[in-house]
Amino acid sequence: MDRKTSIILIENDPLSLTLYKRELAKYYQVIECHAEEHLTALLEQLPNVVVIVEPVGANKWAWKFLEQLTEISFPIVFCTVLDMQKQAHNVGYSLYLRKPVFAHVLREQIEKLIALQTV
Repeated sequence: MDRKTSIILIENDPLSLTLYKRELAKYYQVIECHAEEHLTALLEQLPNVVVIVEPVGANKWAWKFLEQLTEISFPIVFCTVLDMQKQAHNVGYSLYLRKPVFAHVLREQIEKLIALQTV
């Protein structure tokens, strides 16, 4: 269990949110985020984070927020229903997953990301 890493989950689909949170909370501190101000505060407070974002619908603010960052020091995982890989590349994503994504697959991919960062 890696409680040193926090997962910031920006997801507006209630089912996906529940499934991902249930699986990831077994291994990480998982924090739901629904506003730019909250994300800013979390990024300032937490030393080791992975941000998982579904950048469509009510979460368009997250996309704009990530686009404005000049320096990204944390992994960004896009987990989305849309084909946005080109746009995600411009933001600097670490991992791009097209939904549907099983929660255990998401966790396994995050484990790989974290392992790469600690090498």
